[in-house]
Amino acid sequence: MNNLKNDLWAWLVFVLVWGYIVYNFGSLPDRVPVHYNFQNVPDRYGHPAEVFINLALIVPYFALLFMESTVLGMKGQQNQQNMAQIQQYARLMLILLPSGIALGEVLTWQGILGTSGMMKVIFSMVGVFLMLTGNISPRVSRNFLSGFRTAYTLRSDLAWYDVNRKGAYLMTLCGLLVILLTWVLPGNWPIFGLLGSVAVLLLGMLQLGKRAKTLWEQDARKIPLDQKPF
Repeated sequence: MNNLKNDLWAWLVFVLVWGYIVYNFGSLPDRVPVHYNFQNVPDRYGHPAEVFINLALIVPYFALLFMESTVLGMKGQQNQQNMAQIQQYARLMLILLPSGIALGEVLTWQGILGTSGMMKVIFSMVGVFLMLTGNISPRVSRNFLSGFRTAYTLRSDLAWYDVNRKGAYLMTLCGLLVILLTWVLPGNWPIFGLLGSVAVLLLGMLQLGKRAKTLWEQDARKIPLDQKPF
């Protein structure tokens, strides 16, 4: 249960957040905004009990908790360590992001936090996750679970390491861009900053896909497409 021990601080945050929500639940209005449009204006109202729907978002956490890299087919000690770190980042996001969303909703209903403040916190967490994932991905060798995986990168070490290294730069850049635009842009504009950053990421991935094919064609030790990569 080493994974659970590594996540204890996140579970402490989880308990504190949901303890606060339960403690203050009785004082919340019977009708609250539960959904917002792109202008950050409420377009649906409901009962505050809907905040507990966020708890369902942590269910995948338990699958990652007991999933070992050896079971995932990861070979090599360094690969397994890197994969375990990626899994931990994913687990922490599954605990902290839903809790942050729920706390933001409750604080907004209490009039303590504006909707723009909640949005900034959530978007910043997304940016941090992109940066952390980008920092680890290029250190993992060819596999089906982590990194920039295409038919070409999975069949060529040359394509794999080159594309995943550049993909790491791309994810780190997009993560920084999300955080920067989130805190610089006024009002409701951060959501367009997030969408723009995602668009940059997708366009970059398309270019990396083309590069992967070119490098695969140049690789004298490539694996043919009609053969399994492993």
